[in-house]
Amino acid sequence: MEFRIYENEEREYPMKYPINTQTIVDITKPPYCADNTGREDCTDIIRRALDDILIREIEAMTAIHDKLIRESHDCTENVYVGIEAGRVQNGKLWITFPEYLPPTRILYFPKGTYLVSDTVSYTHKNLKNFWYTLDYYEANRNIHIVGESREETVIRLKDNAPGYGSGKSKAVVSFVNHEAPVLDNQEYTNNAFFNCIEDITIDCGRGNPDAVGMRYTSSNIGRIRNVDVRAEGSRYGIVIDYASQGALKDVTVSGFDYGIAPSYTVLVTLDDIDLSGNRMGGILARRAKLISNNVYSGNLPTLTFREPVGGYDEPVDGRYYFTDDRVTFAGCKTERDFIFFDTSEEGRARRTFPKTFESYAPADVAFVDDYGAVGDGVTDSSRAIQRAMDSGKPTVLFGEGMYLINKKIKIPATVKCVDFLYCSLASGIRLVGGEYDSVLEISEDADTPVVIKNLFAFEQLRGHFRLIKHACTRPAVIRDIQLMCASLYFNSVPGGHVWLENVFLTTGTYTDGAWIPGDGFDEVYSRILPYEFHGQTVYGHLLNPERADIAMLAADGSDVMMEGFRTEGSGTALRVTGDSFVDIRMMNVALGNKKNPRPIIRLESGTLTLRGFLSFGFDRASEYQNFLSDTRTADEKIITFDELPHVGPHSVLIEEYTSK
Repeated sequence: MEFRIYENEEREYPMKYPINTQTIVDITKPPYCADNTGREDCTDIIRRALDDILIREIEAMTAIHDKLIRESHDCTENVYVGIEAGRVQNGKLWITFPEYLPPTRILYFPKGTYLVSDTVSYTHKNLKNFWYTLDYYEANRNIHIVGESREETVIRLKDNAPGYGSGKSKAVVSFVNHEAPVLDNQEYTNNAFFNCIEDITIDCGRGNPDAVGMRYTSSNIGRIRNVDVRAEGSRYGIVIDYASQGALKDVTVSGFDYGIAPSYTVLVTLDDIDLSGNRMGGILARRAKLISNNVYSGNLPTLTFREPVGGYDEPVDGRYYFTDDRVTFAGCKTERDFIFFDTSEEGRARRTFPKTFESYAPADVAFVDDYGAVGDGVTDSSRAIQRAMDSGKPTVLFGEGMYLINKKIKIPATVKCVDFLYCSLASGIRLVGGEYDSVLEISEDADTPVVIKNLFAFEQLRGHFRLIKHACTRPAVIRDIQLMCASLYFNSVPGGHVWLENVFLTTGTYTDGAWIPGDGFDEVYSRILPYEFHGQTVYGHLLNPERADIAMLAADGSDVMMEGFRTEGSGTALRVTGDSFVDIRMMNVALGNKKNPRPIIRLESGTLTLRGFLSFGFDRASEYQNFLSDTRTADEKIITFDELPHVGPHSVLIEEYTSK
């Protein structure tokens, strides 16, 4: 059977960015001047470029470290700097992020062949998350590698390169710089947010039997999109070391023993993946949770299981969801491996994204800086951004830094794409004060969907509002967005259609009152629902809301299909009201609170179907107490976790649940 790409699937490449944004770092331009003819070795040049980008993370982490030490008088006083950033508490230094995230940079590769002789990665040894004492936690986030053309932009390993025939797996491109074995089950990082690679080919060359095409990791959000990874007799195409969430889309892997090797994943999606050109199998899985749509492996086993290696004694287990029946399996030896299918035409129709217009041609782009916006986090850029929106140009593009917004921005019908280009946002006093219910408003109907994407807003975007208000029935596609303290979406006009893909946000603390010192910080997080759908048709693909105290997603009279829904915290994950139909495939719930009676799901009316539900805690106290509260009748029905089948000391699994 031939590998197929759905004809009406949206495509946004080749990616050609305008040159008037400092976010783009062209590897062929000074100071790097990398050779793209395939004749000169570019290894050291690419490493230096990555180091130059990530040194700003080290500087920012060092700055908050020094500030906390100084203001806490050598850790003798409790001090907080932000909420998600860092603190000194009870004599212990805790740092997750810097106080202000450095502006994101994209390492851009124009067409050509870039010859390398060793692993392409950063070389910093002090790129650390100071929260932890173990060396393998790295603050390796916001690494963006983008080529001009998948077919014509190639990073190629030299033939017979030293170190690629020694019997030890060695990557050509790597998002981690830890020396542990590639398939070791260690959590290398917990904040590798927004690591992305797209529109490029990785070629392992000849005579490199132990080459790994790409070693990838991501936390909560990240993507590999429109990428070829190829070899002539190497080990693994893409190794996913640790990923709490990530999206692979439109990827071809060929010439390896195994195409993809996810060693530990919480929830990863595979869409339009061709693995048929490998030798032993498509996916080599250990402790993986995968959602797979249109994965083709030809005559090979699509999914191969194998016993643990490297002394890790936990049994192999996984959750696998496929949307076609072409998959085959090898080595499934444990009852802890659960496989789910949905081959229906209805499901395929729902998960197909609409055609969208996304152009970066200069004549189509309104660059907000050209209209007076300034990404300094201080200047009110509201009016300038609105002028860009009202320019009549279909693409509104943001630049480098943090843009302060103090009033609502309306998206007119003429705008077809809003690309934040991984910038951050800050909320002004009027937004924080509750004068507006959203940052953006989709305000006018149009037949063409509007796309809103590529935003990483840190805790400076805070207040009791949503990022997006949907005030018309225009179709909307929302993808690749991370919010650290803000809610995302609601609609004020029913009848619209919205697609959400690869979205992560936090709106509260892990458990009741934890991490909140009681001096007003509890108002930093949004206290309104992260997602709220009223009379909508919704498709969600890889959504991760966390820590909301009331509920993380509310469906009110809406038709909701969700593939990949992950939450953390003690609040209710899902509330179903009105005449709703909610169908969720692969739901992963972590870190509840045994003392909190709030259920994971509150079913007030409508119907609910779950296929593949997993809940777990780190210990007994961090489990949820109640799975579901059904209030559709006069007598509330509560299903507790004690009634559900446990698959481990602190985890439960439901293959399928349908409300009666």
